[in-house]
Amino acid sequence: MTPSLAFVQTKFIEFNTLIFKGALNPLPIRIGSSKTRLGSISYKRRKQGNTFEFYDFKLTISKRFDLPKNEVEDTIIHEMIHYYILSKQLHDTSPHGKLFRQLMDHINKHFGRHITISHHSTGEERATDTHIKEHFVCVTVLTDGRTGLTVSAKTRIFQMWRNLPKYYKLQKMTWYWSIDPFFNQFPNSITPRIYLVDAEKLNSHLKDAKELECDGTTFRLKKD
Repeated sequence: MTPSLAFVQTKFIEFNTLIFKGALNPLPIRIGSSKTRLGSISYKRRKQGNTFEFYDFKLTISKRFDLPKNEVEDTIIHEMIHYYILSKQLHDTSPHGKLFRQLMDHINKHFGRHITISHHSTGEERATDTHIKEHFVCVTVLTDGRTGLTVSAKTRIFQMWRNLPKYYKLQKMTWYWSIDPFFNQFPNSITPRIYLVDAEKLNSHLKDAKELECDGTTFRLKKD
Protein backbone atom coordinates (compact mmCIF):
# COMPACT_ATOMS: atom_id res chain seq x y z
CA MET A 1 0.00 0.00 0.00
CA THR A 2 0.99 3.61 -0.50
CA PRO A 3 0.34 5.55 2.74
CA SER A 4 -2.10 8.44 2.69
CA LEU A 5 -2.11 11.37 5.08
CA ALA A 6 -5.41 10.24 6.59
CA PHE A 7 -4.02 6.74 7.19
CA VAL A 8 -0.89 8.02 8.97
CA GLN A 9 -2.90 10.48 11.07
CA THR A 10 -5.35 7.75 12.13
CA LYS A 11 -2.56 5.31 12.98
CA PHE A 12 -0.67 7.92 14.98
CA ILE A 13 -3.72 8.44 17.19
CA GLU A 14 -4.32 4.68 17.47
CA PHE A 15 -0.73 3.80 18.40
CA ASN A 16 -0.38 6.78 20.72
CA THR A 17 -3.34 5.46 22.70
CA LEU A 18 -2.55 1.75 22.52
CA ILE A 19 1.25 1.71 22.79
CA PHE A 20 2.34 5.05 24.24
CA LYS A 21 -0.60 5.53 26.62
CA GLY A 22 -1.38 8.96 25.19
CA ALA A 23 2.07 10.34 26.10
CA LEU A 24 2.73 11.90 22.69
CA ASN A 25 1.40 15.34 21.82
CA PRO A 26 -0.16 15.83 18.37
CA LEU A 27 2.35 17.01 15.77
CA PRO A 28 2.28 18.02 12.09
CA ILE A 29 2.23 14.98 9.82
CA ARG A 30 3.06 15.04 6.14
CA ILE A 31 3.47 12.62 3.24
CA GLY A 32 6.87 13.02 1.59
CA SER A 33 8.58 11.56 -1.45
CA SER A 34 11.97 10.43 -0.14
CA LYS A 35 13.54 7.57 -2.10
CA THR A 36 15.89 6.64 0.74
CA ARG A 37 13.86 6.94 3.95
CA LEU A 38 10.55 5.30 4.78
CA GLY A 39 9.94 7.78 7.57
CA SER A 40 11.58 10.52 9.59
CA ILE A 41 11.12 12.81 12.57
CA SER A 42 12.40 16.33 12.08
CA TYR A 43 12.86 18.82 14.92
CA LYS A 44 14.66 21.90 16.12
CA ARG A 45 16.88 22.17 19.16
CA ARG A 46 17.97 24.94 21.49
CA LYS A 47 20.56 25.19 24.23
CA GLN A 48 19.27 24.68 27.76
CA GLY A 49 22.09 24.95 30.27
CA ASN A 50 24.53 22.15 29.61
CA THR A 51 22.20 20.26 27.31
CA PHE A 52 19.75 20.76 24.43
CA GLU A 53 15.95 20.93 24.35
CA PHE A 54 14.21 19.42 21.32
CA TYR A 55 11.02 21.00 19.96
CA ASP A 56 8.92 21.75 16.85
CA PHE A 57 8.58 18.12 15.76
CA LYS A 58 7.23 16.94 12.40
CA LEU A 59 6.54 13.37 11.24
CA THR A 60 7.05 12.49 7.56
CA ILE A 61 6.22 9.18 5.87
CA SER A 62 7.37 8.59 2.28
CA LYS A 63 4.88 7.68 -0.45
CA ARG A 64 7.65 6.28 -2.69
CA PHE A 65 7.46 2.78 -1.20
CA ASP A 66 4.74 0.24 -1.98
CA LEU A 67 4.72 -1.81 1.24
CA PRO A 68 2.39 -4.15 3.11
CA LYS A 69 0.10 -2.36 5.55
CA ASN A 70 1.80 -3.82 8.63
CA GLU A 71 5.21 -2.59 7.45
CA VAL A 72 3.88 0.93 6.97
CA GLU A 73 2.47 0.71 10.50
CA ASP A 74 5.82 -0.48 11.86
CA THR A 75 7.50 2.47 10.15
CA ILE A 76 5.08 4.88 11.84
CA ILE A 77 5.75 3.28 15.24
CA HIS A 78 9.51 3.38 14.60
CA GLU A 79 9.32 7.14 14.14
CA MET A 80 7.00 7.49 17.14
CA ILE A 81 9.69 5.87 19.31
CA HIS A 82 12.13 8.56 18.14
CA TYR A 83 9.49 11.19 18.86
CA TYR A 84 8.87 9.78 22.36
CA ILE A 85 12.57 9.81 23.28
CA LEU A 86 13.21 13.29 21.88
CA SER A 87 10.02 14.97 23.11
CA LYS A 88 10.53 13.60 26.64
CA GLN A 89 14.11 14.91 26.50
CA LEU A 90 15.44 11.43 27.32
CA HIS A 91 19.07 10.52 26.84
CA ASP A 92 20.09 7.70 24.52
CA THR A 93 23.50 6.42 23.49
CA SER A 94 22.83 7.04 19.76
CA PRO A 95 19.82 7.58 17.44
CA HIS A 96 19.15 3.82 17.63
CA GLY A 97 20.86 3.33 20.95
CA LYS A 98 20.15 1.32 24.09
CA LEU A 99 16.92 3.12 25.02
CA PHE A 100 15.52 3.00 21.48
CA ARG A 101 16.23 -0.74 21.27
CA GLN A 102 14.65 -1.39 24.67
CA LEU A 103 11.44 0.38 23.61
CA MET A 104 11.45 -1.31 20.20
CA ASP A 105 11.92 -4.78 21.72
CA HIS A 106 9.17 -4.13 24.29
CA ILE A 107 6.71 -3.04 21.60
CA ASN A 108 7.58 -5.97 19.34
CA LYS A 109 7.10 -8.44 22.20
CA HIS A 110 3.93 -7.03 23.75
CA PHE A 111 2.14 -5.73 20.66
CA GLY A 112 3.16 -8.31 18.04
CA ARG A 113 5.04 -5.83 15.88
CA HIS A 114 8.17 -6.36 13.74
CA ILE A 115 9.93 -3.01 14.05
CA THR A 116 13.54 -3.01 12.89
CA ILE A 117 16.48 -0.65 12.83
CA SER A 118 17.38 0.39 9.28
CA HIS A 119 20.39 2.34 8.04
CA HIS A 120 19.92 4.34 4.85
CA SER A 121 22.65 5.64 2.60
CA THR A 122 21.90 8.60 0.36
CA GLY A 123 20.60 8.12 -3.16
CA GLU A 124 23.78 9.66 -4.56
CA GLU A 125 26.01 7.27 -2.60
CA ARG A 126 24.07 4.21 -3.73
CA ALA A 127 23.81 5.33 -7.36
CA THR A 128 27.59 5.71 -7.65
CA ASP A 129 28.53 2.48 -5.85
CA THR A 130 30.24 0.27 -8.45
CA HIS A 131 31.79 -2.28 -6.10
CA ILE A 132 31.36 -5.92 -7.04
CA LYS A 133 29.16 -7.53 -4.42
CA GLU A 134 27.13 -10.70 -4.12
CA HIS A 135 23.36 -10.15 -4.33
CA PHE A 136 20.40 -12.44 -3.82
CA VAL A 137 17.70 -10.89 -5.96
CA CYS A 138 14.00 -11.69 -6.10
CA VAL A 139 12.14 -10.44 -9.17
CA THR A 140 8.37 -10.38 -8.82
CA VAL A 141 5.46 -9.70 -11.12
CA LEU A 142 2.47 -8.32 -9.24
CA THR A 143 -1.09 -9.24 -10.19
CA ASP A 144 -1.52 -5.79 -11.79
CA GLY A 145 1.47 -6.47 -14.08
CA ARG A 146 4.00 -4.23 -12.39
CA THR A 147 7.54 -5.55 -11.85
CA GLY A 148 9.04 -5.58 -8.39
CA LEU A 149 12.52 -6.15 -7.02
CA THR A 150 13.77 -7.29 -3.63
CA VAL A 151 17.44 -7.63 -2.72
CA SER A 152 17.47 -9.94 0.27
CA ALA A 153 19.93 -9.99 3.11
CA LYS A 154 21.76 -13.31 2.88
CA THR A 155 20.53 -14.35 6.33
CA ARG A 156 16.87 -13.74 5.38
CA ILE A 157 16.60 -15.48 2.02
CA PHE A 158 14.36 -18.31 3.23
CA GLN A 159 12.11 -15.94 5.18
CA MET A 160 11.77 -13.78 2.06
CA TRP A 161 11.06 -16.81 -0.12
CA ARG A 162 8.25 -17.86 2.23
CA ASN A 163 6.84 -14.46 3.14
CA LEU A 164 6.88 -12.33 -0.02
CA PRO A 165 3.88 -14.22 -1.48
CA LYS A 166 2.06 -13.76 1.83
CA TYR A 167 2.59 -9.98 1.92
CA TYR A 168 2.02 -9.24 -1.78
CA LYS A 169 -0.32 -10.48 -4.49
CA LEU A 170 2.07 -11.99 -7.01
CA GLN A 171 1.76 -13.60 -10.44
CA LYS A 172 5.35 -14.77 -10.43
CA MET A 173 8.44 -14.83 -8.25
CA THR A 174 11.94 -15.64 -9.58
CA TRP A 175 15.22 -15.65 -7.62
CA TYR A 176 18.68 -14.81 -8.99
CA TRP A 177 22.27 -14.59 -7.83
CA SER A 178 24.09 -11.58 -9.29
CA ILE A 179 27.18 -9.43 -8.85
CA ASP A 180 25.93 -6.61 -11.09
CA PRO A 181 26.61 -3.23 -9.35
CA PHE A 182 23.13 -2.11 -10.42
CA PHE A 183 21.75 -3.91 -7.37
CA ASN A 184 24.04 -2.02 -4.97
CA GLN A 185 21.56 0.85 -4.98
CA PHE A 186 18.91 -1.27 -3.28
CA PRO A 187 19.13 -1.97 0.48
CA ASN A 188 19.56 -5.54 1.66
CA SER A 189 16.06 -6.14 3.00
CA ILE A 190 15.44 -8.09 6.18
CA THR A 191 11.64 -7.83 5.93
CA PRO A 192 9.40 -8.38 2.87
CA ARG A 193 9.81 -5.23 0.81
CA ILE A 194 9.28 -4.78 -2.92
CA TYR A 195 10.64 -1.86 -4.95
CA LEU A 196 8.85 -1.18 -8.22
CA VAL A 197 11.22 -1.06 -11.19
CA ASP A 198 11.16 -0.77 -14.97
CA ALA A 199 11.07 -4.33 -16.31
CA GLU A 200 13.12 -3.60 -19.45
CA LYS A 201 15.88 -1.86 -17.49
CA LEU A 202 15.91 -4.64 -14.90
CA ASN A 203 16.21 -7.37 -17.52
CA SER A 204 19.32 -5.71 -18.95
CA HIS A 205 20.99 -6.20 -15.56
CA LEU A 206 19.90 -9.81 -15.23
CA LYS A 207 21.55 -11.09 -18.42
CA ASP A 208 24.57 -12.44 -16.50
CA ALA A 209 22.65 -13.41 -13.37
CA LYS A 210 22.21 -17.04 -12.32
CA GLU A 211 18.67 -18.20 -11.66
CA LEU A 212 18.17 -19.94 -8.31
CA GLU A 213 15.72 -22.57 -7.16
CA CYS A 214 14.65 -23.48 -3.65
CA ASP A 215 13.34 -26.73 -2.20
CA GLY A 216 12.37 -25.12 1.09
CA THR A 217 15.66 -25.79 2.86
CA THR A 218 18.33 -25.08 0.24
CA PHE A 219 18.93 -22.49 -2.46
CA ARG A 220 20.98 -23.64 -5.43
CA LEU A 221 21.63 -22.72 -9.04
CA LYS A 222 18.77 -23.80 -11.22
CA LYS A 223 19.58 -26.68 -13.54
CA ASP A 224 19.13 -26.00 -17.27
